[in-house]
Amino acid sequence: MIGLLVNPDNAVTERKIEDVQEAARAIRVELRVLKADTGEIEAAFATFGKLQTGVLLVAPDPFFDSRRE
Repeated sequence: MIGLLVNPDNAVTERKIEDVQEAARAIRVELRVLKADTGEIEAAFATFGKLQTGVLLVAPDPFFDSRRE
């Protein structure tokens, strides 16, 4: 399973999701998308852990860049 973390407030989020979904389908891998903004990042990481996500992609976004610690 691949996890994708996106910022719901980013105008291009839906396009990013579509691109990754297309790639996941091409390699026949399940994709789980979680949207996180302020206060939801820790919960998203906990959810990905519970789902035993093998790979986590974080969509490029200034919001995540500023919180990378």
